[in-house]
Amino acid sequence: MGTGIDFALTAVALIVGIMMILGKGDFFLNDKNARERNRIYDMRKVQKGFGVVLIVVGIATGVSAVIASSVAYIIYTVVVLLAFAGGIVYMRKCCKR
Repeated sequence: MGTGIDFALTAVALIVGIMMILGKGDFFLNDKNARERNRIYDMRKVQKGFGVVLIVVGIATGVSAVIASSVAYIIYTVVVLLAFAGGIVYMRKCCKR
């Protein structure tokens, strides 16, 4: 990807992540099954967990944009996959009501 796009994605991920940690990002999680999801999960914990995931992804994207090498790209891919996997495990284990 281009460096400009990487920095834009970094900024968006950090802004949305901070909004979710502060509890102001609930509209990012709205969908047609929101009522069912709210009954099953504690949405404050879910927002904070995925806020952390988005901040980690944003930082990894920013570092990957600055350091352009194949090793950095592999590390970036691993970090992003682990962050999302950790977020999903956190949501299923710690956020149930």
